[in-house]
Amino acid sequence: MPLNEAGAISSAQLTPSALQGLGKTLQTIAFLGHLKVRCDTTGPHLIVVPKSTLNNWDREVAKWVPGFNTIVLQGAKEDRVSDGST
Repeated sequence: MPLNEAGAISSAQLTPSALQGLGKTLQTIAFLGHLKVRCDTTGPHLIVVPKSTLNNWDREVAKWVPGFNTIVLQGAKEDRVSDGST
């Protein structure tokens, strides 16, 4: 499995089929937990994910780092501010 210079799995180096089941969600949550517990870095942190995975992310954060406060921001495409590119 290819690792980047930080020793993390680099999804940019993998094919789309290899990305499934890679555990990137848990890897990210574990890293944020490490920052809080070992480095006393409490955030805030911004995680941008596809809308279809928002509930999963919120559930996994609550499961693996129960002391974290999460705020889920989502909206319809029409409600979001356009930068003129769409």
